[in-house]
Amino acid sequence: MMDVIPLFSTPICYDEYTLDTNEIESIKKEKFNLSGPFDGYISNDYDILSKYPNLSNVVHKHIQHSLYDPNSFSIASNMKYKILSSWVNKHPPKHSAHKHDHANSMFTGVLYIDIPDNSGTLTLGVSMSTPTWITGTITPNVNNFNIYNSRTWLLPTRNGVCVLFPSHLEHWVGQNKSNYDRYTIAFNVMLEGKLSSGNNETLNIKVLDN
Repeated sequence: MMDVIPLFSTPICYDEYTLDTNEIESIKKEKFNLSGPFDGYISNDYDILSKYPNLSNVVHKHIQHSLYDPNSFSIASNMKYKILSSWVNKHPPKHSAHKHDHANSMFTGVLYIDIPDNSGTLTLGVSMSTPTWITGTITPNVNNFNIYNSRTWLLPTRNGVCVLFPSHLEHWVGQNKSNYDRYTIAFNVMLEGKLSSGNNETLNIKVLDN
């Protein structure tokens, strides 16, 4: 049987956790600003996890597992990380999240805290300017889309799921077709410590406090 190796892939770290329902109910009472027409609302607080220790513990557990596990990114333990920002996304019925990536960040994550059925699916994508198994200027027909030949991928989302991926990866969420609001917590992560270029040159990264 032939082996297919997903060489130079873009890992997406995905796991499911038990969440504190009391904190979730409190977080829904935060103040929000409209992000754009039918593009959802974003909490005024961009350090939201500092107010909710149980949800914060879930996020840190997922980040640590994603960054340092030998079967994931397997980043050296002397490299630390810092959460640059964290906020709540609220998407009422008929709202969606437009295609975007996250600047000035290495990794981006989403914790799904209240996801009604039929309220939108997370899609991850690669821009046409980025070569994968083929360049963006050539698009041959395929019989079946899979992780080797796709430029977009839908991830199932439900309460308790946490996802971490490189911040340059494009992502968006479909329209909320339910009758209820959808709530997620998003966060950006930067590594801290000495980076090595492999030729005895190092660069020290230090994230300054706001």
